[in-house]
Amino acid sequence: MVNKKNLSPGGPIIDGVYEPIRSWDFFTGARVSEERIQQLMAFDFESVYDLTEDDIFACNNRKCQALLWGFGIAGEKIFGEEKTKQLFHDLAYLLGAKGWDAICKHFNTTKVTPAQVAWYQDMGHIFYGPHCVAYTEYTEDTVIVTRQDCLLSMPPPGMEAMNKYVDSFCEGYLDAYRERAPYMTFTWKSFIKHDQPDQLLYPVDITKYPSFCAGKSAGKPFHQLVFKWKK
Repeated sequence: MVNKKNLSPGGPIIDGVYEPIRSWDFFTGARVSEERIQQLMAFDFESVYDLTEDDIFACNNRKCQALLWGFGIAGEKIFGEEKTKQLFHDLAYLLGAKGWDAICKHFNTTKVTPAQVAWYQDMGHIFYGPHCVAYTEYTEDTVIVTRQDCLLSMPPPGMEAMNKYVDSFCEGYLDAYRERAPYMTFTWKSFIKHDQPDQLLYPVDITKYPSFCAGKSAGKPFHQLVFKWKK
């Protein structure tokens, strides 16, 4: 993978090189356990003075997760499953188009580099909160994003029935990207089993990611997305 000494993870791109974030545990709310989140979401506490900033941030993000995938429950009831798939696709398309346009504007380019896409993936996931971490690696023509506990590709505990809409949601993002970057290909795979690394689209050593292997979602399925520049 592309690398350069003395670059800080998540820091600026220097001489065309970016150092991806490897551990996300230092972000606000990231260290709050799933058990603690469930406790707080059930209002199992005495007062606001029992809450930390991490608690509030983690639960705020969980509510965003529940709201997003709650559209699936409501959509099925109102429109049926096929139209709900289209709803998730079109919602993701809008988000993907906005994100890709923003990153091109940020770098003042119409053709982004692998380092720039890796930066975009890290920065974009920061703002989604502690339930949307990504682990990014890149080469001279490929970006690999391995995601676990991601609100976009993994409904929260108790909403597993919404797994059926994950691919439609992902495809909406990628359709927006494809229109804007015809010089690239985009592939993804959902619900890769933690103990079956042969299912990976692109081989990565997940043990290099501390918060992936030891975080609150350790051992759960994950998602991989691959950006590939055409020759």
